[in-house]
Amino acid sequence: MKITTDQIISAVFVMLVVFTALAHGVVEPWSELIFVLSVSALVLLWAIKVFREKRLSLFIPANLWPLIGLILLGVVQGSRVFSFAGLSLDVEATQATTLLLCCLLVTSLVAANFMTHRERLQTLMQFLTIFGLVLATFSMIQHFTSSNKFYWMRVIESKTSFGPFVNRNHFAGYMELLLPWPVALMLTRRRSLAEKSFYLFIAAWMVVVAVFSLSRGGMISIFAQLVFMATFRPRQFDEVESVASSSGVMSFARQSALAAVFLVTIFGGLNWLGAERVIDRVTAGFETNQAAAAQTDTRQLFTGHRNELWRDSWKIFTANPLIGAGLGAYETALPAHNQNRNLGMIASQAHNDYLQTLTDAGLIGALLAVWFLVVTARAVVNALRVHEQLMSNAAFGCGAALFGLSVHSLFDFNLQLLSHSLLFLAFAAVVSQLSELATLITANRVRTTGAIRQA
Repeated sequence: MKITTDQIISAVFVMLVVFTALAHGVVEPWSELIFVLSVSALVLLWAIKVFREKRLSLFIPANLWPLIGLILLGVVQGSRVFSFAGLSLDVEATQATTLLLCCLLVTSLVAANFMTHRERLQTLMQFLTIFGLVLATFSMIQHFTSSNKFYWMRVIESKTSFGPFVNRNHFAGYMELLLPWPVALMLTRRRSLAEKSFYLFIAAWMVVVAVFSLSRGGMISIFAQLVFMATFRPRQFDEVESVASSSGVMSFARQSALAAVFLVTIFGGLNWLGAERVIDRVTAGFETNQAAAAQTDTRQLFTGHRNELWRDSWKIFTANPLIGAGLGAYETALPAHNQNRNLGMIASQAHNDYLQTLTDAGLIGALLAVWFLVVTARAVVNALRVHEQLMSNAAFGCGAALFGLSVHSLFDFNLQLLSHSLLFLAFAAVVSQLSELATLITANRVRTTGAIRQA
């Protein structure tokens, strides 16, 4: 079987997804270098494809224009043409961040132009499902066998690490990106009860491991994500499945069996792993006395240092309201505005992606973020309405993943990791492409119906 350039590009994209997750989110210089080189390879492969076919077929999703605007803002901030010292408080960091944003733009364009082909889209959904299962299982094995080392080799300095990530919040955030895909596959009406149960078990197992990581932000976000999936799951196939069933009683029995698989896996898994750790973690968040806070790291999450960090972040924004302190310049800007001088030595992120958009990019960045969110939400709604199963289910998966991480961004900085931002932007680009295709399908259906009526 002949392997096409499109298949090679798609395979490189998938390998990049795996690498960014296993490389701790790409937070070190060596992994960033590999990431940039890999994206350069994607550009080269795409150029070879264009040269061979002698034509360029490029779709730019509407929700990627805000990213392009952010890149242009980074260029202005990091350029010394506009100011001798540059508009950014850390020109080198801004230039490096802008380069990584360019790489994310490339991967998003690859996702929109190469991963929305019917067969490759279905393969991507299946890969994300299996990858989520493997990553969750590996993380549990590593936790119980070598909790102080990555891959049983590299010593971990952080006490809050989980799986391949230094921070358990980042692990939970990554699970939020993968959780919707087994559910999306389960919704396919032609699958047997055993297949649906298997996919639902994978989703429940991801929930169990994410909760067991003890990320409270993750627990809140996953709950919100489950509500989203229950509310916005594609419903246009419910009637078809009901008709296909021998009776309403049979359909109810199937749904009850699936619900039982999901609930038994979650509660049984947590009980087997140790539910008391999760309960202690949740209840510890309500402790207010200093003695309890000194024994745990709970004050670093929703109280104490985090509140101080958010107040100081707001000061950074008010000092640089229009264009911000500079992309990637947060760690440099914080010491001049924080109340606790020691805090500025350890905080490189605002622990709130929305607030950090204000600190790094100002009001211009905030407007770009709102533009992105509105256009993406509209694309999800439009793609969910199409009466084409694979497309609708893929839009459902993208929308649920984007919603889950967007909620988590209120408490943490998942989008500052390339592993998370790569999938986040890729899903946004894919759903935008699906929305365009849905519009074309609807328009063609209306024209066909009109022609039939005239005849």
